Amino acid sequence: MKLIVLLLGLLYTNAALGNSIDSVRRYYELKNKAELSIMDGAYSDALKNYVAAFAYKSPNSLDLYNAFTTAFLVGDSVQSRRFFNLMALHGQPKGNLEKLNKDLRGKPFYNWLSQDYDSIRALSLKSSMPVFSRLLDSIYHIDAGYRQELKTQQQIKEMIDADKVNLQYIKSYIKQYGFPGYTQVGLFEELLNGWPHAYNTFWLLMWHTRHISKDLNQVALDAVMAGDMSPDDYAIAIDAQDSIKTYFAILPKGKQLPNERFDKIFNAAEVDRKRAQIFLEPIAAYQRKLVFQNSRTTHFIFKPAMQMALNFATADLSNF
Repeated sequence: MKLIVLLLGLLYTNAALGNSIDSVRRYYELKNKAELSIMDGAYSDALKNYVAAFAYKSPNSLDLYNAFTTAFLVGDSVQSRRFFNLMALHGQPKGNLEKLNKDLRGKPFYNWLSQDYDSIRALSLKSSMPVFSRLLDSIYHIDAGYRQELKTQQQIKEMIDADKVNLQYIKSYIKQYGFPGYTQVGLFEELLNGWPHAYNTFWLLMWHTRHISKDLNQVALDAVMAGDMSPDDYAIAIDAQDSIKTYFAILPKGKQLPNERFDKIFNAAEVDRKRAQIFLEPIAAYQRKLVFQNSRTTHFIFKPAMQMALNFATADLSNF
């Protein structure tokens, strides 16, 4: 129980502390090294880099999941339990975790490290995270409601008007409560549904308003610089706004294999410079990670689900 109380205190401490740009940059440098080590099969090195990264800022949901997966693979009981408990504290359902990694269920080691799950889950449900999540869910419900049926110009106009109201609401929310990142709301949002690689309400609003407004661009960039928003999520939203890509989070169009679509990026050095400004890895490392994750032979998830879908799905998601 002392461990649980300590974790809950850590949750609120991390939420209250700000991050310097240098700390955020160092976090992502170490996180990138960890992911490269994973692809090389050097799991012990990956774990060391994750532990070091988390000393600079609170982990993002995917990074925490990958750190746990790494610690479990190398059999590190201290870090496995630490990362599992932190995930549970931020609303990670145990069942979802076991679906992402089917090697967990039934293992004595996993049974031991997850023994406090119910107690931690009960504490997280009493925290402020579900409260903030319900406020964000109200935005999502409005967004989804106006997109149920779009057959007339009047319906489209009403949807656009609702989007404008939602934009004002989310800006007011952030001004009052701060950015709704993983530290603030965990995985409790209805859209996330307990999945660390899903997109949240803030990102959905950026995506759905990408052709009518750039009002959230600076808010999102500030959140990236503060370590509250994933650079990948930001890059996808920005690249979706214009035909000319800034970060190539969304690859050039074409039916070729992803590796061949990377060949269409002729100004890679300039793109790498822009990616580095928001703490993203160089294009070459990004290419490795996309292909590695798409192989479906790994439990690791480096990139969010929407990014993978935009770059690998056969269906056209541009109107989503």
